[in-house]
Amino acid sequence: MSLKNKFAILIIAFSLLACGIKFGICPANWFWQSLKVFTIAFLLNLIYELSHSRLYDWKKPPLNPEFKFYLKTILNSTLGDALFITSFIWVVSLIKRSTVWLISPVIMDYAIIILLGVAAAVIMETHARNSGRWYYSKYMPQVFKVGITPLVQLALTGVLALKILGYL
Repeated sequence: MSLKNKFAILIIAFSLLACGIKFGICPANWFWQSLKVFTIAFLLNLIYELSHSRLYDWKKPPLNPEFKFYLKTILNSTLGDALFITSFIWVVSLIKRSTVWLISPVIMDYAIIILLGVAAAVIMETHARNSGRWYYSKYMPQVFKVGITPLVQLALTGVLALKILGYL
């Protein structure tokens, strides 16, 4: 994820935070819930990124199999994924005008997270493929030229983060 994209996500995140405060969501609660979600999402996505990274062609530029490049790329991707999932949680919190739903999410909450995760993945993967940011290896299962593992990643790790948050 480029610096420009991370900056855009941060602007959206701060905008969502401002909206939450405007709608009466307690800033302290909003912050701590967001920090928990981000931490869980970061750890889940780090595991996911490491496990499916072999499905990308690291020998084809702009990717590079050198360890430092690999590590930086994995950590950048993980950071972006965690920011996305945190933003998805904020969207649901804004819709509900509360963070109380995080204690006991309902099926519709999960559905929103899944929908946002799949939509974001399709947009990101399509853009990356079309701009040559990365290439899949011959082992990457695809549907409509989008890798299946990145397609389900944000939806899956978003739901898991929400489930784990319910136990904390």
